[in-house]
Amino acid sequence: MSAREHEFTRRWQIFRSGGKDEHAMFTNSGGISQFCSAHSIKSNSFARRNHVASPAEVNKAPVSRLHHALRSTGARARVTFAGCPLEPGPRFTAPRSRPVEMRKASLLMQQNKTAKTDGRIATRVSSDVLLTTAAYVALSVLNRVVYRMDLQIMYSYTFFLSLFVTLCYVLVYASILWIRVRMHIVPVTQVKWAVNNWRLFALIGALEALTFVIGMFTASRLPGALLPVLNQGILIFIALASYALLGRRYTLTQIYGMLVVLAGVLISIGPQTVNEAALNLSSGGVWMNAFLFFGSYAFVALAVVLKERVFKRSGVQPDLFIVNTFSSLMQFAAISLMLPFTTPFAARLAESPSIGDYFSSALSTFAGRESSWMPWLALAYVAVNIVFNITGLRLLKIASALDSVVASLISVPLTTLVFCLPVPLLVQSRFSFMVLLGLGVLLFGIWLYNLPQVKERADD
Repeated sequence: MSAREHEFTRRWQIFRSGGKDEHAMFTNSGGISQFCSAHSIKSNSFARRNHVASPAEVNKAPVSRLHHALRSTGARARVTFAGCPLEPGPRFTAPRSRPVEMRKASLLMQQNKTAKTDGRIATRVSSDVLLTTAAYVALSVLNRVVYRMDLQIMYSYTFFLSLFVTLCYVLVYASILWIRVRMHIVPVTQVKWAVNNWRLFALIGALEALTFVIGMFTASRLPGALLPVLNQGILIFIALASYALLGRRYTLTQIYGMLVVLAGVLISIGPQTVNEAALNLSSGGVWMNAFLFFGSYAFVALAVVLKERVFKRSGVQPDLFIVNTFSSLMQFAAISLMLPFTTPFAARLAESPSIGDYFSSALSTFAGRESSWMPWLALAYVAVNIVFNITGLRLLKIASALDSVVASLISVPLTTLVFCLPVPLLVQSRFSFMVLLGLGVLLFGIWLYNLPQVKERADD
């Protein structure tokens, strides 16, 4: 077959598959002539033998109708194409329609090929989720340990440390985003989209800032044993926010799985801690602060679910650093607006005579006046926290908000186990088998939560 014959055959196959970019010139009479007359396609003396359909004329008539008219003339209709010389050229017989059995066999082969491709994609996605989850859990443990070490030195200046970390978020994320835009990894259109939707990111930043401020005010008035118990409210609020904002529905098995996960976390914290928390609540006087601290996690849950909605429902598929940069910028702006109200309270907690003395003491402690571990320990916490947040947002993008929270809960018993080891600046905790029991119950709850999804994949 010559090169020209090969090109004609290729174009014929494109036309048969519904390609709209090919403009056909039909040979034969009958149904084609009637079709062209019905669509006011001009005829000439040459068209009595070879009807030419120009690009403009073909655009008037849908390709599917042209194809149907061609099929109605019989299996031996012949075709050439516009753009070729008008003089009679080589004729090529259109291939006959394949028998039904052959079409069915071809369709089955295509379905099998698609299923294999989908299976490879699903395997790649699931392995990506597993690796990201493992990294997220490990970073969560490291983040908790380094933060506890930081608190041994800067216990009175947690507000200053939080401001410093938030400012570092903005600077680091914005720098990385600028580099990715300059390297054309992130299109400028995504940055413009984020600027146009600044109200959404302002809402996310305000919600995170509210959690920060309410948590700071109420945690100082609550017994320490009560805080890890109330922290588990994040799982409940994430589930409710996903139900309300994303329309996500949970099976009874998944609800049982979430309850088992909560039970596993409480067991790993220790019965003594839970009993002490219950006694504090029953004694009265802390109910309002406990309620506010517990309820503050509703704001951060809404922020996390809104980020998931940005990734999966906005239709833009924004880059991770678009979401990180703009949400952190808005969070820092919201916290800055609250400084006239939060700074005096932070200074009073640190027993500083004035706000200026508070920041002066905080800066000198940060610079290493009280410990040689500073400022390197604080900078290490910032670095770990930034990588931890990037990994968490990556997990949020490829999985869901609830999956990321459940993964973070695994770090609770693992962190307790790490505290049983000799860690610098920390008092070594006594090992308890309740931690291992809680970890086992928590993992069983995670398996129970994911069971419906595993069955669905097996059925597919």
